[in-house]
Amino acid sequence: MKRLLIALLIVPIAILAARPASTFAQAADTVLVPANPPGSINTFIMGDTTTTGARVNPNRVYELSKDSIYFFTGTMNVNFPLTIVAGPGKGALPVIEPAILSDNSRPNTFINLESGSLTLRQLYLFGVAPDQAPVRPGKAVFVTGDSLDITADSCVFDGWTEAAFWSNGNWNSYWLTNNVFRNQQDYTSFYYGDVLFATSKIPTDTVYIVNNTIFCNEGYALANVYYNNFLDFDHNTIFLSGAHLMYITYLTQATITNNIFYGTDASGSIPVIGLGSLGAIGTTYGITEAERHVTLDNNDYYWPQGMQNFWNSINDTSTSVADSIIPPGWMTPFTRVMFNDTTFMSISTHYITQDTTMNGTTTSSADTLVDTTTFYAADTSFVPDTTFAADTTVGTDTTIISDTTNIVNTFPTTKRYPYFEDTGNMSVDPGFSSSIMDQVDSLDHYVYLSKTKGLGKYLWWYNPTGSVYPPTQPLPENLVYSNATLQSAGTNNYALGDLNWFPSQLEEWEGGGVNAVRSNASQVLTKFELSQNYPNPFNPSTNIKVSVARAGVVSLKIYNVLGQLVKVVDLGYKPAGAYTFNVNMDRYASGVYFYTLREGANVLTKKMMLLK
Repeated sequence: MKRLLIALLIVPIAILAARPASTFAQAADTVLVPANPPGSINTFIMGDTTTTGARVNPNRVYELSKDSIYFFTGTMNVNFPLTIVAGPGKGALPVIEPAILSDNSRPNTFINLESGSLTLRQLYLFGVAPDQAPVRPGKAVFVTGDSLDITADSCVFDGWTEAAFWSNGNWNSYWLTNNVFRNQQDYTSFYYGDVLFATSKIPTDTVYIVNNTIFCNEGYALANVYYNNFLDFDHNTIFLSGAHLMYITYLTQATITNNIFYGTDASGSIPVIGLGSLGAIGTTYGITEAERHVTLDNNDYYWPQGMQNFWNSINDTSTSVADSIIPPGWMTPFTRVMFNDTTFMSISTHYITQDTTMNGTTTSSADTLVDTTTFYAADTSFVPDTTFAADTTVGTDTTIISDTTNIVNTFPTTKRYPYFEDTGNMSVDPGFSSSIMDQVDSLDHYVYLSKTKGLGKYLWWYNPTGSVYPPTQPLPENLVYSNATLQSAGTNNYALGDLNWFPSQLEEWEGGGVNAVRSNASQVLTKFELSQNYPNPFNPSTNIKVSVARAGVVSLKIYNVLGQLVKVVDLGYKPAGAYTFNVNMDRYASGVYFYTLREGANVLTKKMMLLK
């Protein structure tokens, strides 16, 4: 009890201590950045200082003109809060891209964030120079500082060969909403062209990726995200990828919901979701397997028939594991065991046998040419049983890869993962427009060349106009899909995938959030308020009322008594108004929790009690 009381005193103090200094600093102002000559964006922003070298206004917003191209001539090493936005009015998003320098070189990174924060809004960040050559190794944002907030909203990231965001600092948070990540490919590797890449063993704090489209990227959506406190990957549309989509082995608090995964990992082998046991990571960060919360709900994963036919044609003629392509599936076998919450002891190689529609003329586990170690790479806490490795008596067994009927459990079932949830996921063809389906053949051809000739200077960009530079706006791709079931299969009957393709649904979703009921929309509010939840104590749900005095990005989060984030109730753009959020804590333990409302520099926190 004494420890709990001390914690109750410490957490509010810590939250106040963490309140940004900008709360008491200058008010933000806005200045227009000139587009010319090339390099103006560098000199104007980095040179906006006093004679002492201090920022003229550390809260300044830098505005770029629409229908303009801004060439950066070097990397901006940023150590202050930087906000860059598009100017008002109609027109194409301002384009930021590398210049060709006098020695014919070109800078490969736009921003190196050392400290402060970064906000990008309504920008087109283009990793391709005017000669139509992508810069290598190209990344839009390189983050080297620790505990920073990086926000990108309504932007396009196009053609970056390494990643849109590369995290090389500890405990940073990424808030990525309403963006398009497209044509991010590197012909030297299947594993570059990422949305977010984290350097090996770099931990992150919060990763919030909501309502984005990831279109024709070579690499990961989340690459090497070694350990993070909280992940929310919600309402995203992923259309084709060369490599597997997520390298997220050690998720602890995560929701992956309402997404469409279409044609991911065309090179084969790795399913969409692959988790592993924490091992020493749990000891390092003080979390047990039973404390992990991972929700996988209402996702659609589908591989187009043309891609399946291509895999079959490769496997029909392959003579080795290296030459074959293994259909990826939804989960790795070990991940499926975790979600089934059973004790894994041994597994027959029979589970590898594929449905004949996915693996050609396969008739036995021996014919599938699968290296079983592929599936265990993320987890070294057990050794696969090899007793059945030579068994070829399975004949016409066509068990699909996600099926777990051949998993052998020699122990009684135990609840190692009581907070793992996997419901409402399906494999259904969304019915995308024929205008983008030629990309399936382009990707298949790329995989074929890599298998037969090795990786070379080949890109499978979506480029219907035939010219990369200048980038086409509005974007030529259309990812509205025709499957009526999927258009209402998400939480609260919203469409799966990026809601930006369904504007009326997006307007409703943003107007109140999927958990909120908006009221007093027409009332002029002058206060930023957070009401006490009701009922309190509660079991298992409660209501939280908030008032937002001005439009902006608002977050409502719940923390435990140790100050650890346990739930993001809502985060996103909100018009001014009053909102009521219904919060369900059925999957959490009894105890005291703190809920925090944040809008810019304004922060309010209150305490509530879950009593079961």
